Amino acid sequence: MIPVLDVDGNGTVGVFSDGLLILRYMNGVRGDQLINGVVAPGATRTTAPQIEGYIRKIWELLDADGNGQVKLESDGFLILLYLVGLTGTNLTQNGRIIEPGASRATAESISAYLLKLKTNGFTL
Repeated sequence: MIPVLDVDGNGTVGVFSDGLLILRYMNGVRGDQLINGVVAPGATRTTAPQIEGYIRKIWELLDADGNGQVKLESDGFLILLYLVGLTGTNLTQNGRIIEPGASRATAESISAYLLKLKTNGFTL
């Protein structure tokens, strides 16, 4: 098992590497612009095609709120806020970034899910 959120494959989930790679990809950034300045030292996935392929592979798992859609405005920000250490209502911005139909609508359920993605909770 590997940490799903370790997008660049360096063994660590970093805000300014993995988190930014996820956000950039969700925002439609591809190619060299996706990876410029954010791939961490020791990464095993270092090229845009490698990173893009990996994110496509984990795409459905990035649905942090569990509403069946992966969106920058909700899931992307939940992942980033979680990686910077926010919890509780600070994580969910008092519920403002939770999408309708979310199966994970509380900070606790989202944190528990993202912890699995950050650690070795899933097998790819």
